[in-house]
Amino acid sequence: MKKTFKTLLRIFCFILAVVYLLLMFIGCGKSGEGQREGKLKVVATIFPAYDFCREIAADKAEIIMLLSPGQEAHSFDPTPGDIKAMQSCDVFVLNGGEGESWADKLTGELKCKIVKMTECAENVANGEGEADEHIWLDPLKVCKIAEAINKAFCEADPENAEVYEENTKKFTDRLTELDLRFQKVVGEAKKDTLVFADRFPAAYFADRYGLNYLAAFPGCEASSEASPRVMAELIERVQRDKISCVFIIELSAGAIAEAVREQTGAKILTFESCQSLTLKDFENGESYLSLMERNLETVKEALE
Repeated sequence: MKKTFKTLLRIFCFILAVVYLLLMFIGCGKSGEGQREGKLKVVATIFPAYDFCREIAADKAEIIMLLSPGQEAHSFDPTPGDIKAMQSCDVFVLNGGEGESWADKLTGELKCKIVKMTECAENVANGEGEADEHIWLDPLKVCKIAEAINKAFCEADPENAEVYEENTKKFTDRLTELDLRFQKVVGEAKKDTLVFADRFPAAYFADRYGLNYLAAFPGCEASSEASPRVMAELIERVQRDKISCVFIIELSAGAIAEAVREQTGAKILTFESCQSLTLKDFENGESYLSLMERNLETVKEALE
């Protein structure tokens, strides 16, 4: 009798244990449906995409930037770790276009939300008639990019949608204010031409504010030496139009600008393309807006 009771007790305990485990399994399955573990995971290819995500998500997301500070964007190749991060993220934000053809090839394999910045607004051509990819240098186009990122965040993480909406509104308000300040600077300027003794990333910027430009290179190709004809044209234009300042872009060696300065006495200023930034600027917490504030001051000086 005692043995029978013990046997029944063991069977009963076993059944209880199995039922408990089944309930735990079912409960875990239901709680995981449509939900992520932890914060929203975001991967951005370049600094502008990273910074826009940072403005909108604040502390609600873990954001990875693939292009390291100080790294040349046009020679970037993703590491296996980068690809793994892309495959496991909730939202992937890229610029797109020829400069990120490597990313375009990988997006078809991703299951996350994807935002391609160059698809958020109409393209503007550079001096070679090719589409410029520096879309973020028009603050109003950044407003459209911000809305697209916000939409992706809200869909991937509806629990924090209200935060994303509020942060997007604050960010786009600041972008609109920045645009008005650039309009004021250009409207009050004595000159209307920017000279880049360097590569030229600012077709969107020039188009937005109705500025003319002359550059050593019509786009952002990797060339570093200007032809004698181009050098002569730059020097002649600076002298003829009494242009007081010429631009280089961040991370540039500045050799062409130095040659122009030696012949003309023009001051060399840096135009922040914002595509990348120095390690020092990154560690100091510089943002797209703070870099564009620098451009506001240098453009004002160049157009005086």
